[in-house]
Formats: sequence, C-alpha cells, structure tokens
Amino acid sequence: MAFTKEERARLHLQGLLPSAVLSQELQVERAMINIRSMENDLQRYVYLTSLQERNERLFYRVLVDHIEELAPVIHVPTVGVACQKYGIM
Repeated sequence: MAFTKEERARLHLQGLLPSAVLSQELQVERAMINIRSMENDLQRYVYLTSLQERNERLFYRVLVDHIEELAPVIHVPTVGVACQKYGIM
C-alpha cells in the first residue's frame, strides 16, 4: 500500500508490513517486470489474481496504468482458458 515510515508509526503497522518502504510507482514497475517476464497470458492472469488478493490497491493501479497491455489478460479469452484449466492450476 506504499505507507511511509510516518504513516506506519501513526497506524501502528511496524512489524506487520515488510521493512522496506517502496513507493507505489516502484511497486507498479516491479509488478510489470514480473508480468512481462511470464511466458503466457494464463500465467499473467494467475499472477494478477494473486496480486489482487494480496494488495488490491496495487492491482488496480497496475491495471489503470497499463490497461491496454493487460486488458487481454483479464478479459476473454484468457479468463475462459483459466476456467477450463481451473482444476489443474
């Protein structure tokens, strides 16, 4: 969620989040590096789904910033393939 050190202290989040403080822009950049390194859209879909479960704000920021690139991953036909292979994922 990209909390600053001051926000972590004020909200009593020390020890509940990783010690590194990274900006949301850097987190988006790292997520896109991970996504682009994957071999196919199904792997990208699974990664994005897990990102949504772990960090919803980052998930939506990645989508908003890269919607043209990621729209095929989160829409037809990738979702259909994910549904077909659900049992083996």
